[in-house]
Amino acid sequence: MRRLLFVDDNIRTLDGHYIELATLLCHGAQQLGYETELATHIEFHNTSGSDLRWSSAFTTSRMLGWSLGVDGDSQVARDPDGRPNGSSSWRNAIQFLHDQFNRTDRRPRRLLETWSHDLLTWLERVKVTPGDRLIVNTSDDFQMLGLTRALKVLGESSPKNVHLVFHFAIFGDSLHPRRPREFGVQVKRALADLAAEHPAPPVMHLHATTQPLTDQLNAVGIPASLIPYPTRYRQPIAYPNELSTPALNLLLGGWPRREKGTKSTSRLLKSIEQPLLRQHRYRVSMQAMLKKWKRITPRSLHPHCRLSSNYAATLPAATPGTRHPEQWLSIITSSITSAQYHDWLDTADVGLFLYDPQRYVARCSSVLLEFMIRGIPVVVPDRCWLAEQVREAGAPGAVGAIYQTVDEIPRLLAMMADDYTSLRRRSLQYSRVIADRHHPQAALLAMGIQPVKQTAIAA
Repeated sequence: MRRLLFVDDNIRTLDGHYIELATLLCHGAQQLGYETELATHIEFHNTSGSDLRWSSAFTTSRMLGWSLGVDGDSQVARDPDGRPNGSSSWRNAIQFLHDQFNRTDRRPRRLLETWSHDLLTWLERVKVTPGDRLIVNTSDDFQMLGLTRALKVLGESSPKNVHLVFHFAIFGDSLHPRRPREFGVQVKRALADLAAEHPAPPVMHLHATTQPLTDQLNAVGIPASLIPYPTRYRQPIAYPNELSTPALNLLLGGWPRREKGTKSTSRLLKSIEQPLLRQHRYRVSMQAMLKKWKRITPRSLHPHCRLSSNYAATLPAATPGTRHPEQWLSIITSSITSAQYHDWLDTADVGLFLYDPQRYVARCSSVLLEFMIRGIPVVVPDRCWLAEQVREAGAPGAVGAIYQTVDEIPRLLAMMADDYTSLRRRSLQYSRVIADRHHPQAALLAMGIQPVKQTAIAA
């Protein structure tokens, strides 16, 4: 049996999109006829009954924090041992001093040593062979140093084909233009060192999950191919002719974070309270930590919130009149399982994204795909990847709305409510395009991973 070996040290919990991505890729690989193995962080504890073959492997902290991209803190390129080795000696010296202020186990050199050792230990445990394919689900420039280091030690037992999937942008308005250049230098140097020092260098396949990110990588000399980000298929839910409640459920998917609009949430809720919530045109459903929900919601709404540790609080009452008419905001205050998360998304009538467009210029939003595959209209910011997906669906307003500023959202939501039945119908029609384009098998095929048997793709 041919195998695909998936690696993601970011997988630490059962919620979130790292485990969702790994699950989808593993299932897609199995449908193509492959046996799969998955390496996770040691903090990950799976639930019983899962069909994933996984094992704990990694003990390091977050590797992406030392990337030269927009999500990392490095300022210069590094050598294979993690030492600053950029184009400027004085910047290298400053970076070295900065590194020393971190706890020993979080310093770049120690992280690379530990990560590569953990990977080697896991590969030996699963008895890797050259015929296996190794896929790093969430790759970056810093992690590549650890990967190439491990492959050089592994030698002739290394898989002949290694795939790295990039998700995060390397250009940003707040970044010095030197950093993307150094990003390219670091990646190309790692690939060159591997080719020069490995006895049988594997073919390194680099992929990006959006066209803008592919263009960014190519701009700094990194040849990457575009692959679709996989998403889970859900049977679209037709919009009923008669509703138990006139209010549409406006859902903000995912935990609030800075790049996902934490600072804008309270302002948005306050702006829609009088015209949309109090008039029972919308209700809101979101996630927020129990200790923080009051900080991101206006005080005037606090008496009208329903808090719950699961998604059930987002559902309208089954019997008319049992749901308190003045509860306009439902908040999930704890992590939920993947099954609960997808059931929660099924309750949405409109998906709202308060994302920072600068952070999502080249970054895919899996939550957006999860709404669109359900045929749920969305509201997204302009000048980013999310807006491109809405425009691809057809004429303006075909499957949702695009805003320039948060202040426009109340007006757009009111317009969507006025014509919601037609909007939902168009969104349902377009959901089939998303289902075909972002199927897990489509992602693997775009990587160049062919089915073991030609009949497997029809499974």
